[in-house]
Amino acid sequence: MKRRDAIKQTALIMGYAVSASAISGVLAGCQATGGMDWTPVYLSKDQGTLLAEIAEIIIPASDTPGAKDVFVHEFIDTMIGKYLKAEEGETLKAGLAQVDADAQAAHGKKFMSCTPEQQTALLVKMADDTQAAMEADPSLRKNKPFFVLMKELTMLGYFTSEVVGKEIFSFDPVPGEYGDCIPVEEVKNSWTI
Repeated sequence: MKRRDAIKQTALIMGYAVSASAISGVLAGCQATGGMDWTPVYLSKDQGTLLAEIAEIIIPASDTPGAKDVFVHEFIDTMIGKYLKAEEGETLKAGLAQVDADAQAAHGKKFMSCTPEQQTALLVKMADDTQAAMEADPSLRKNKPFFVLMKELTMLGYFTSEVVGKEIFSFDPVPGEYGDCIPVEEVKNSWTI
């Protein structure tokens, strides 16, 4: 399966799992402005850097833009301050601290000082541990753990960004003529947005 197809399918799957506060942020127009000299508003500078790196590991750049390329970290910072419930923001902040603590315990250094392989391994372990905990205790689904919330917001910020809408989904603001019965293969992806 191509990465682009996997991203589209994941977005469809995530559709049911997005929290009400995250949806309200998107509906209110929350988006990254894309400033290269971005400074976090609701997180510390170190938290913002860590957030950006985790988002990039979740959706890395390849033949399509990665999470950093569409400024998902800026989107999440704004969501924390303006749209998420206070406990969701605290979950994200505590989770960022836990990522650094896990890196320190496993490798004797902060997450940002670890190699890319070590960073990925730490996040995969966190994802696996989160999944196991949620299977053991279904009540965790109500108050989403850090990694679930982080993935949700990363994907939401990514798929609602202007760059992804134009480059991946081929958004066509003025669609062409209507064909009532044509093969799907002949249709441009403008129906996805």
